[in-house]
Formats: sequence, structure tokens, C-alpha cells
Amino acid sequence: MSTKTVFLETVKSRLAALKADADLLQSKAGRIGNKELRQYTRTIQEILAKIQQVEKRFTTSSKANVDTWPALKRKTEDAFIQIEALVKKAKETYLH
Repeated sequence: MSTKTVFLETVKSRLAALKADADLLQSKAGRIGNKELRQYTRTIQEILAKIQQVEKRFTTSSKANVDTWPALKRKTEDAFIQIEALVKKAKETYLH
């Protein structure tokens, strides 16, 4: 199996896990106080938007040629780091 194929499979798996995290955060919105709810909702929306960006990049990545592949891979990895940080912060801040 090529490195690209392995990476794309990893992306699928990580996206599924992040979507599950976003769903969990959305399901817990009722536990958030009114004062914090607006920021909590914005955070969830930001997470979902970044997931969509990765999904779009994922589609592009699967069609990428040898020259563009490294840059797409790097951008995807950077996006995962950002999303995972947002999820972690939301869980720590609002679901304590």
C-alpha cells in the first residue's frame, strides 16, 4: 500500500473521530449556560467548518499529483492539529 493510500485512509478515520467529537459537543449544548452558549456554538461551528475544509482537501488530495501531494498533505495535517485543539479546548472549557 502506498504512503498516499495509507495517509488517505488515516484522514478518513480521523475525520470520522472528529465528526463524532463535534456531534458529542452539539449534544451537550443543553448543559451550557446561556452566557457561554453563544461562544460554545461558535466554537462548534468553527470545528464543523474546518472539518468541511479537510473533507474538501481530502477530495483534492486523492486526485493530487506527485508535485502537489506534499503541500496538500501538510495543509491537511495542520488542519487536523487546529481542529483537535479546538475540540480539546471546548471539552475542557465547557464540559468540565
